[in-house]
Amino acid sequence: MSLEIKELSYSIKKKRILSNVSLQAMDGEFLSIVGKSGTGKSTILKLAAGLLTPDHGSITIQETATSLGAAGFMPQKDLLMPWRTVFDNLLLAAEIQKKKQQKRQEAEMWLQRVGLFEYRDAYPHELSGGMRQRVAFLRTILTGKEVLLLDEPFGALDAMTKKEMHTWISSLWQELNKTIVLVTHDLFEAVFLSDRVMVLHENGTMDEVKIDVPRPRSKQMTPEIAELMNTLESMITHEEN
Repeated sequence: MSLEIKELSYSIKKKRILSNVSLQAMDGEFLSIVGKSGTGKSTILKLAAGLLTPDHGSITIQETATSLGAAGFMPQKDLLMPWRTVFDNLLLAAEIQKKKQQKRQEAEMWLQRVGLFEYRDAYPHELSGGMRQRVAFLRTILTGKEVLLLDEPFGALDAMTKKEMHTWISSLWQELNKTIVLVTHDLFEAVFLSDRVMVLHENGTMDEVKIDVPRPRSKQMTPEIAELMNTLESMITHEEN
């Protein structure tokens, strides 16, 4: 099992953000978390990434207690360093790990594979939004971690670019065989990309929806995808008695 969260609770200034949340992500699985704003979806990823410390509960990644750097983490904003080129941005984690020389060839290989090699010496302001997110995802891959945590990485993209990113990241994930946990508000995105979708409720409980749609999946809205989206929406909007 790649990621296991047990009875996780977290508060900020005595305000409870998460209460007894439990979650599992299997090896090589693409798992999405959806739910109303304010239920703590992004907080789960930050806790799993070791950026925050829980009040209660446990988080293990590949059967080891999580710590900062145990998983690759991609936040909502690409956070590319504006003074660094695309290539130097990709090697940021490698520099921190003191593995820059070993990672140079791998970074060049990835840029070739995704059609960005000609932009290796470009700066972030010279890239489109979709290109910046591709670079940010490649940087996450280059951490070398088996678990990748993606926090609404496509939320700011236009609809057409977002669809292109969905196809691109789905294809890469199937090649990489890594475990990905995605937080998103986009129900189409959750259904298109995932093996399972977890709906997080305000009381900390979760509902699971299995996405039994054959891959590769259609980028267009199909009756099967629409039905799954309706199921998720009804779970999110349902009020507890």
